Amino acid sequence: MARIVRRAAPLAAGAALLLTLVPVRALTVREAGSGQLLYAARVQAGEAVSLEYMHSVDRVPVTGRFRVAADGALTLEETVAPAFGAGLPRLGPGEPYRLTGGLLRSPESVRLTELPLLVHPVARMQLSLRGREVPLAALPGAPARVRVRVERLPALRLLLAS
Repeated sequence: MARIVRRAAPLAAGAALLLTLVPVRALTVREAGSGQLLYAARVQAGEAVSLEYMHSVDRVPVTGRFRVAADGALTLEETVAPAFGAGLPRLGPGEPYRLTGGLLRSPESVRLTELPLLVHPVARMQLSLRGREVPLAALPGAPARVRVRVERLPALRLLLAS
């Protein structure tokens, strides 16, 4: 048994070293002032991410649908709401939109390197990734200003953040 442990120890050490050195792409939420990592989840190019919240003025649910670009940018593809008002896209004459299930869907194509947010429990803001919902107001330090972006993290840090 001791021989197995002696042989396995270098393999375990090598695996641990790889986990600390190999960067992986992650969707991160960081406190805007300190940069403290509040949430991280592995993502791949082409993956969909949604931001859902209650609009502070109109009190209607809003969803922003993003896609992770190959270079790590977040591309806003669509904004969905029952109506568009203050702070939401303005649809002018002839601008494209769809009405589906009573919701206006405004196509977008906005690339962002990061998404700055003010998180407050009233907005019930949450990220959705692969069917998992992450309530931002429940993260440590909320309500707070946060930055959502895609960045490369060591695999071990990503495991510890989950």
